[in-house]
Amino acid sequence: MNFYRTDTNHEENIIDAAKDYTCAAQTDSFNENYRKWRKDSSFGFHFVKDTNLLVYIDGKGFVDDRPEKAEKKFLSRNMYIIGIALCVYFLLESLLPYLAAYIMNLLGYDISNDFVFGIMNATSTQYTAISAIVAFIKILIPTIILVLIRKTPLSLVFPLKVTNKEAAGISVPIVLMICGVALCCSFFWGRTLDIFSIDLSPAAVKIGNDIPSTLISSIAYIVIFPVLKELFLRGAIMQSLRQFGDGFALIFTSIVSALLRHDISHIWFVLLTSFCIGYVTLCTGSVLCGIFADMFISLVVYLISATMAILPQDIFMIFTSVIILSFMITGLFLFYVISKNKEDTLVYKFPKSYMALNDKLTVALMTPTMLLWVVAGFVFMTISARFMT
Repeated sequence: MNFYRTDTNHEENIIDAAKDYTCAAQTDSFNENYRKWRKDSSFGFHFVKDTNLLVYIDGKGFVDDRPEKAEKKFLSRNMYIIGIALCVYFLLESLLPYLAAYIMNLLGYDISNDFVFGIMNATSTQYTAISAIVAFIKILIPTIILVLIRKTPLSLVFPLKVTNKEAAGISVPIVLMICGVALCCSFFWGRTLDIFSIDLSPAAVKIGNDIPSTLISSIAYIVIFPVLKELFLRGAIMQSLRQFGDGFALIFTSIVSALLRHDISHIWFVLLTSFCIGYVTLCTGSVLCGIFADMFISLVVYLISATMAILPQDIFMIFTSVIILSFMITGLFLFYVISKNKEDTLVYKFPKSYMALNDKLTVALMTPTMLLWVVAGFVFMTISARFMT
């Protein structure tokens, strides 16, 4: 291998993918540790090249050594591990209810599990408790897998410090507006599903019919699950993918969040709200803001599900319409008041990357383990769809 330099003054022509990239709205120590992890880890995208240095290999000619090729290699490597974690999530989601039913049967309880309808022959408290434990385990284990295999420091996976307090304040009305828009989209999506005789799920979350199960479901769904979900999605997945571009990390994580539900009736609501949560996390520099946003959205969904179980259908539709309009109007008003003279607070400038966004999404979704998870998810989503009789 021979090297030929075309210009001796080459400092300004050095491409250093790890050094040149800075995560916006993050602390200096975060960015410095991120660069160090990228250079030291086999999952960190690091590429250094002198653009004035030509590389020639005897018998092959000049090597087309580009950062796009290196980015694709490291992206595929990360996607392979993320795909494994998501497949583990799917397996846990599918098998743990059977394991729970088996254990309960050993303890003398007549509980079974159906692939489509879930846990059966259980009391409301038993059902809620088993569902909460399953949801806890299926999120926790994949998160641990991603952190341990890639050896990512917790300070990079779970950044807590809010570096943009103004953005954190304005994020409240933003979440309100997006939540209203997402509810509106869900309404029209439900009418579209009616055309194909697909029944809109009666509730996004199961509400217990006694005090113990109601307490368990409310605490788990509104507090515990949002924390675990954000640490998995906006922490272990999105933060590590920011090395390939914040825009890509945001969009990919939102897609994963929507597909994790395996629920065609709520896919657009989850996609829009997940995008909002991810954007808030990027603008504020802290997963805590994403967690609080997720908690608020979960609270809204829980209350709507509860009223759906109590109110007649026609009154519930009126109630939901009022909620949607109130969220959108309140959000617009608060956004105007808080963001007055601060128009750029929530304007996030996404840095350029080497690969095009569509190429990165193609690589991400076509990685073997990711493709396996996507196909399995769509199959499960199709099987789980409820058709009107």
